[in-house]
Amino acid sequence: MIDPEAASTRLDTLLARILQYGTWLASSVVFIGVATALFGAHNGIRMSQMGRSVASCGIALFILMPIVRVCAMCAFFAFARDRRLALIAAFVLIILAAGIGLGRVQRRTLR
Repeated sequence: MIDPEAASTRLDTLLARILQYGTWLASSVVFIGVATALFGAHNGIRMSQMGRSVASCGIALFILMPIVRVCAMCAFFAFARDRRLALIAAFVLIILAAGIGLGRVQRRTLR
């Protein structure tokens, strides 16, 4: 049988690493995008636009981190055979997916 305290510690460590490395990655991408946009402004419009696109990708990574966290929790609970918490995490993923889908539909109708 799985020790609940050890499993909790492993989950906490996994989630902390996801948030730590995800934050570093997203921050680095935003920094590179901003630097490219600032220094690219002297080299032409094309570099400046590329820098803004890279920075937008970094912001998207920040937005995706909670989704990755919930996916990791769902997988962890499913692997630990904790059906109740796995179903709750899956339900949260469904809500997130529905929110993303509704946001995309609304964005199309507002154009």
